[in-house]
Amino acid sequence: MPSYPFSEAELSRAESELGVSFPAWYREWWLEGQGFGIELEGCLWFLHPVVGTRYGSRRELGVAGETTRARAHAAWPAGAIKIGFDGGGGCLVLRPSHETEFELGYWGGRHGAQFVSHVEGAAGDFNPA
Repeated sequence: MPSYPFSEAELSRAESELGVSFPAWYREWWLEGQGFGIELEGCLWFLHPVVGTRYGSRRELGVAGETTRARAHAAWPAGAIKIGFDGGGGCLVLRPSHETEFELGYWGGRHGAQFVSHVEGAAGDFNPA
């Protein structure tokens, strides 16, 4: 797996590529090296690394590359950023909810081609404390 924690420079580079500022709780997750998986509502989600990298024969696109790929889908939620996947076609996404805020939710897989807001704990599940 790629190394972590990710640096401030790597986070800034991904933000620049996407034209956004990540929520503080998402930045803290990576700066503190919390890992590449998180369980939300009984489902294990695998997080994309902040920046693209290679490990072994596998190439990981990183958040910006995965988001670019996801945005090719006609039903992808406007402005959403793909931060992870569940292995069954589902995407873990950050979707702008206000000018400087994001909501965490799911898209695809068992949720279909619609955004489903993650309401139980949301950012608290990413709390690195």
